[in-house]
Amino acid sequence: MNDSAMDIAMDIDSPMDAGILSGEPPVWAEKRQALCDALPYFKSHQGSLYTSKLVAKGILIDGELSIRDILTQDVIITALGGGRVKSPEGKMTRTREASSTLFKSATAAMQQGLPVGVVAGEKYSLIGAPVPHAYNVLGWFTITDMWAERDADDIVLHKLRLEKTDKSAPSWWALKGSVPQTVGERSYPAVRRPCKSCQEESKQVFAQGWACLNPICRDHFVLPDGEIISDLEYAADNAAPLAWCMDCMQPSKTIFAQGWTCLRKECSSAFEFPQGIDKRNLTYSQEILMERTACVASTQPIRPDLPVFEQASTSIEFRCGIVCPQCHGCSRRRDWDRWVCETDGCDFVYHAPPELFTLADVGKEVSDAQMRKTFKNNFVRSPNVESFSKKFGVYSVEGFSIKDPSCMTAQAGTVHVFRATDKINSRAGGADQMWHEIHDAAGRSFTLSRNPVRTPGHKTEVLTRHFQQNWGAPYKFVVNVLSKSFSDAPDFILRALMRMSWAGHKAVWSNRGYQSPPASDDELDGLTPFNELLSLGYMEGDCISYHDDGEGTLGPTVATMSLGSPALMSFRMKKKVAKDEREVLKLPIYHGDIVVMHGEDIHKYFEHKVDPLGKRRFALTSRYIDLDTLDPVTREEAEKKGAIPGHAIKWAYDGQ
Repeated sequence: MNDSAMDIAMDIDSPMDAGILSGEPPVWAEKRQALCDALPYFKSHQGSLYTSKLVAKGILIDGELSIRDILTQDVIITALGGGRVKSPEGKMTRTREASSTLFKSATAAMQQGLPVGVVAGEKYSLIGAPVPHAYNVLGWFTITDMWAERDADDIVLHKLRLEKTDKSAPSWWALKGSVPQTVGERSYPAVRRPCKSCQEESKQVFAQGWACLNPICRDHFVLPDGEIISDLEYAADNAAPLAWCMDCMQPSKTIFAQGWTCLRKECSSAFEFPQGIDKRNLTYSQEILMERTACVASTQPIRPDLPVFEQASTSIEFRCGIVCPQCHGCSRRRDWDRWVCETDGCDFVYHAPPELFTLADVGKEVSDAQMRKTFKNNFVRSPNVESFSKKFGVYSVEGFSIKDPSCMTAQAGTVHVFRATDKINSRAGGADQMWHEIHDAAGRSFTLSRNPVRTPGHKTEVLTRHFQQNWGAPYKFVVNVLSKSFSDAPDFILRALMRMSWAGHKAVWSNRGYQSPPASDDELDGLTPFNELLSLGYMEGDCISYHDDGEGTLGPTVATMSLGSPALMSFRMKKKVAKDEREVLKLPIYHGDIVVMHGEDIHKYFEHKVDPLGKRRFALTSRYIDLDTLDPVTREEAEKKGAIPGHAIKWAYDGQ
């Protein structure tokens, strides 16, 4: 880099306090999931570029720098992400150019002049001092230029040049004592214009007016009346000169101090220089760093406002995170009825207990879901599954016998779906009453919360996609959840437990060929009463991904009661069993339905998931925790908390 460009990029000649930033980020996060939950302009949990409808919305610049990356007070030059794989040494190495989707999305944002939110990670080394947080929002930037370069391994890099959208605002990442950068008063107009003849968009690069820059257009370089080519001057001060390639006939800016090259990767002359110029030592010109564009301001605030509501809901906008108005940190929604700032020492709480979602609303969701061909009926696509039907009490039961894939003559287990009706649900103590009771209780007599499911405590920590509270014996469902005693459980939890116990008994009897209770308990060896119940709450967009309930501490029977929005339950063979055609069964689940899975091998060979298709659903799932598999301390806790209180006997269920 030449001396003048270095001064611009690094401010090395300015008197400053070494290593002290001049300000604080307007928004920040310590967890990536919190960043993505809270910011509408950056929701990429893994990639560096967030796009929506093929338009770039936000970009993260972090530890993976590319050659000639630059950060100044107003300008960022970085490479489009993607194309990297982890080397045997654990380092991310670029092996191919970025995907066409990322390229098209960045190009669309540039052509439309749409600002993108830029976030700097703690590993981004071009800031001259340690940043205060894991993720730090720099502000709104506009992509002004894109071009192709090649790295030392001859791999194409798509470079982006971004300008700070509001250049009047101070740059908090500048070092204390640094001199604010000054640029010419004239800037390029922000918006590109399409040519009436060729429809290609071109930037206005000349002060005299706009002209089409497409060399194959009949109106190429047609200037406003009276203007002479020899009198043209650039519309911006410090403009990087344009030149047209003799091979592809397309224009490229002179972005390197060492001279001009074609920047179109499709051209045979792309990134070629006169003999004697070492590509490894290329530096950007002063003009490309000092060039400025009159950017269009974003219509969104860089720091999102808190959700405003007359009635709180569980729709997608209430499922998101928030930016704390006190500390400006991003926080996820961890609790069913409120947001709590996740910053240590910050006491901000934003209460938002969801209003009742009526059963009429649930009915509308069911009608909408049943319009989908893949939802309305059970879908069996495997010879491993045989269906049957039964009647228990007032329930019609749809059953599925799933074969052992290692021995097709043996049974891995069964799935029984006890179909509820409006009449069943509306009875005293039924699903309708439970629906209202759980709304009143959640956040008051107990809390449904999201818990870490991956890398707890780390910046990559991920919370579950549902809200949890466990009752009875302690159970690690994906994550450890603090369990409350059945003696402290609300009545509807115990009533649900009684109903699922009845359904569990019936399913086991059915599995062994009985329509009614067997003659003796000896014939029911292995059937044990449930001593645990996990209550899950789902907001819009929540789900539970593929998993099994085959932990060594569990009995062979699992029962689930569904309340609220419809859902689609899917079963598939585990990858170790089959690589292709793994999905074997899909079935819709409705308000009041009870699903019972029975058989140890069904969890050994198969896994299942649940995708709610609505704005609010609760699932109550019971299991038996084998006390003999627990250590003495946990066993004592499980025996105490899993004991069914005596008053629960009045809710013993008989299927009516």
